Amino acid sequence: MNKVDYLIIGQGVAGTMLAFKAMERGKTFRVAGKELKKSSSYISSGIINPVTGRRIVKSWMIDTLLEEATYTYSKIGELLHENFITCSEITRLIADPEEENLWLSKMIDHKAFLDITEDAKYAKYFKDFLSAGKIRPALVVNIKKLLTRWEEFLKINHLLICQHVQPQDLLFKESGVEFGEYLFENVILADGHQGLSNNFFDFLPYKNAKGEVLHIRSALYQLKEMIKGATNIIPEDNDSYWVGSNYEWDAADNQPSEAGFNRIKKKLDGMVQFPYELISHKVGIRACSIDRKPYLGQHPQINKLWIMNGLGTKGISLAPYFSEHLLDHIEDGIPLMPEVDIARISTSKV
Repeated sequence: MNKVDYLIIGQGVAGTMLAFKAMERGKTFRVAGKELKKSSSYISSGIINPVTGRRIVKSWMIDTLLEEATYTYSKIGELLHENFITCSEITRLIADPEEENLWLSKMIDHKAFLDITEDAKYAKYFKDFLSAGKIRPALVVNIKKLLTRWEEFLKINHLLICQHVQPQDLLFKESGVEFGEYLFENVILADGHQGLSNNFFDFLPYKNAKGEVLHIRSALYQLKEMIKGATNIIPEDNDSYWVGSNYEWDAADNQPSEAGFNRIKKKLDGMVQFPYELISHKVGIRACSIDRKPYLGQHPQINKLWIMNGLGTKGISLAPYFSEHLLDHIEDGIPLMPEVDIARISTSKV
């Protein structure tokens, strides 16, 4: 039986970051997953925005998260001979004097991240806005390309187990975890909202977010930067753009809806003045923890079983840092941050 350090279950951004970080440490691993294109990470915008919301509030731990994300996405790009970081700033279209006054006041509070521009180029493409604010440094990662290229890398190097893992497939022993032809030292669940996490860590509460996005194409729109207005517009490849997102909490299904489509299209049409072609309408469900902090830790009864889940809508920013944080804990015994340790959740159901 082949001995391997880690079985990582999940092919989204959390599983990818865990596998890459394990590889950086010289650890052996296999990734188990199937149907990458159904992963919520696959349709993600890839945004890391340091100041968010209508009140322009600085994101939790953003200085640390942004530094680690920039390093990690650059390093995996070097490995795969791709540049996955497509933008390093966000342009926010400011709608009215009230919003502009708020923006100017927040520039004082967050001078490391906020600025304003008088560049006239935005008026060519957008309507009904007063001015354009700049958020930088920020990060937009082409997560679809990253996950696709990483899956190719795993297949070429025989590191991908292309199947859905069922609870009965894992045999926990003192010597390790048997699965197929392998004996794993540890198993980490990073499988989103519909995986083994629901079986082994059923005491963890989630508030899942259904996100719907549109993909459009326009040869007349020339900006290769992220635009944040009534909705978000992010450049992809070949004159195509990601548009959205629209969240529905604890949705009953994971299917694209007419209502979701209409909400995004109405916002887009009210924002732009260039023609476009609709390519697709897609949906993903993100597993969000109840307190918006990731779930990291060891199963209370199975000492070789771990979880990294619940990253929610900020998974792109959280995954690089907290994958390293979890591996630090497993390998070196460094305590987990109380804010993310699953010990913060009652285990009375266990």
